[in-house]
Amino acid sequence: MVLLSLTVFLAPASFIPLASASTPSYTKEKAPKLLDLQALTFKSTSITVNGKSFNLASKEPIALRFQDKMISINAGCNSLGGKFSLSKGTLLAQTLFSSKMACPEKLMSQDVWLNKLFSSKPKLLVKFLSTKSKSRYPATVLTITSNITPGLKSGKTTIKMNVYETIGYADTPLGDEKSTAVVKATCDQLLLNNATEVEAQFAAEQDALLFRVISRDGENYAVTMDYRENRINVAIVDGKVSACSQG
Repeated sequence: MVLLSLTVFLAPASFIPLASASTPSYTKEKAPKLLDLQALTFKSTSITVNGKSFNLASKEPIALRFQDKMISINAGCNSLGGKFSLSKGTLLAQTLFSSKMACPEKLMSQDVWLNKLFSSKPKLLVKFLSTKSKSRYPATVLTITSNITPGLKSGKTTIKMNVYETIGYADTPLGDEKSTAVVKATCDQLLLNNATEVEAQFAAEQDALLFRVISRDGENYAVTMDYRENRINVAIVDGKVSACSQG
């Protein structure tokens, strides 16, 4: 059984207020460990390209989420995502898959750049709030450095990000009146696109749905009998979704 944690991407319920009356104090930067980033979403606060300030094509900042061994990125157009690992502060990810929403050309080009940037083995550094108490939020400030510029040329891109939220369970774990329509639309899209298991998992997370695999290549799994309106059950054959249902 595959059961993933739920989140609405950038859900305000888990927002972490960073501003305070006094200027916060941070530790020195260091290469992050996987646990430093787990269940956190960051939003970009500044971007420099070859030492000069750079403005995104989107009104929204870059949002970057870490969950288990998956990352997901959104900057006002499509959602990008895929598996990743860390090695001495280097993020290792293959080309990320993307949702297929049509956007203005500048936003589509921006998505291409972000996909290549996060696939280019960028360097990560993190800082923590200096506090004597044990914080439940590991990393607070994230710096990403890559040799891929928005023009897809060699150079230096630096993205500064602040933690925005933690990833938790949906506010309504049993679903609500909208869940049936969301599950049906998501299932229909997965079957239409002949989606892979990873793509199905990503789509479910983006819609704040529980996700589980109930069979793989003809082998049925033992699953709990409780009914969840906001849960997607999928059957996988040859790595692709062959059936999808609610419950």
